[in-house]
Amino acid sequence: MSARLIRWRLSPSIIDVNATERPNLDIPHGYRTRFRVGSAVMIDRAPFGVKAEVLGDVPVAAGEFLRTWVVKR
Repeated sequence: MSARLIRWRLSPSIIDVNATERPNLDIPHGYRTRFRVGSAVMIDRAPFGVKAEVLGDVPVAAGEFLRTWVVKR
């Protein structure tokens, strides 16, 4: 499918409630590695800088939520 046909894209990510203070730290990837250092992937901030807005946050566990972004063109 051509990328031109896609009008929007969703990008979900599980985030620790305290992680918004230290987004996008350059650390090894893997299961829950960001939780250990209080970081999260925030696609709208450096170094990514993607044009996106938060569609919504859904609690998934104590102190954690699933954030879904709508990525704009």
